[in-house]
Amino acid sequence: MERTASYDCPQCGERILLFVDQGNGDVQHLIEDCQVCCKANEITVTYDHRSKRYAAQAVAIDL
Repeated sequence: MERTASYDCPQCGERILLFVDQGNGDVQHLIEDCQVCCKANEITVTYDHRSKRYAAQAVAIDL
């Protein structure tokens, strides 16, 4: 099973690789700073049982 997911930062467009903690369930909500532009993003990670992969989507947070 893949333990990573990736998303495009909505603030700078950079592709970000995220390591997923499988113990936190099939749907996870995170707030993390982009590794490139350092701006905050709200990330939703979901697990697809059919493909056995995680997918991530990010939304910009204005602080």
